[in-house]
Amino acid sequence: MEVGFWLALAATVIVILTLTAYTTLLERKVSAYIQDRIGPNRAGPWGLLQPIADVLKLVFKEGFQPAKSYKFLQYLAPILMVAIAVAAIAMVPISPHIQFFSGSVGLLYLLGLLSMSVYGVTLGGWASASKYSLLGGLRSGAQMISYELAMGGALLSVLILTAFRGGGEDFLQPRAIVEAQRTGWFVFLNPVGFFIYLVAAFAETNRAPFDLVEAEQELVGGYHTEYSAIRFGAFYVAEYLNVILSSAFVATFFLGGYLGPFEGCWG
Repeated sequence: MEVGFWLALAATVIVILTLTAYTTLLERKVSAYIQDRIGPNRAGPWGLLQPIADVLKLVFKEGFQPAKSYKFLQYLAPILMVAIAVAAIAMVPISPHIQFFSGSVGLLYLLGLLSMSVYGVTLGGWASASKYSLLGGLRSGAQMISYELAMGGALLSVLILTAFRGGGEDFLQPRAIVEAQRTGWFVFLNPVGFFIYLVAAFAETNRAPFDLVEAEQELVGGYHTEYSAIRFGAFYVAEYLNVILSSAFVATFFLGGYLGPFEGCWG
C-alpha cells in the first residue's frame, strides 16, 4: 500500500484518540456546570492537561485482580473492547478518496463489529468472579443487544434510500451512502430513522439516560468493578472512543458525511 495511506490512517487514529481524551474532559466540565461545580481546573490552564494527567495516573497505578478471577480472560476483555473500537475507524469515509476499508461487505462489517463488542462487556463481568460485575455485564450486554436491533432497522432504511438514489451494487459502502446525499441529507428524508439511530447510539455507548447498566448505587461500577489501573483505563478509552465513532457514523448516515459546506475548499 502507498505511504500516504498509512500516514492518513495514523493521522486519523491520532486525531480520534485525542478527541476521545478531551471528550472525557468535556463531559466532566458539562457535568460540573449542570451540578453547579467547578470541574477539573488544576492540570494546565482551564484543566486542559487533565486527560494527560489521567493517563499518567492510570499507567503508573498498581493493578489488582480478585484471587479467584479468570486472569487471562479478565486481561482479554478490555483489549477486545479497544481493538473493536479502533477497527471501526476503518469504516469512516474521510473524503471521497479516503476510506480505509472498502470491501464489498460495507456495513455488514460494521454491524459485525458492534455485535462483537457485547462479548468484551460480558466477558469482563464474568471473568472478574464477582456477582456485582456479572450482573453489570449481563445488564449491559442485554441493553446492547436490544438496541442493536433498532440500530440495524434504522440502517436498513438508509440502505434503501441509498439504493433508490443510484447507489448501485455499492449501496453497502459508507462512501456510497454519503454520495447519495449530495441532493439532500437523509435526516430530512427519514427523520424517524435518524431519531431511532440516535437513541440507539446513546444506548450502545451507555450515555445518559441509558447509563443504568453501571448502576453505581446497586452494582458499584457495573462490569468493570474489579478493574483498576490501565485495564480500567482501556475500558474508559473504548467507551469514549465509541462515543466519537457513533457521532461520526450519525454524520455519515444522516448528515451528509464529508459533504459539508466547506467540502469544495478541501479539494
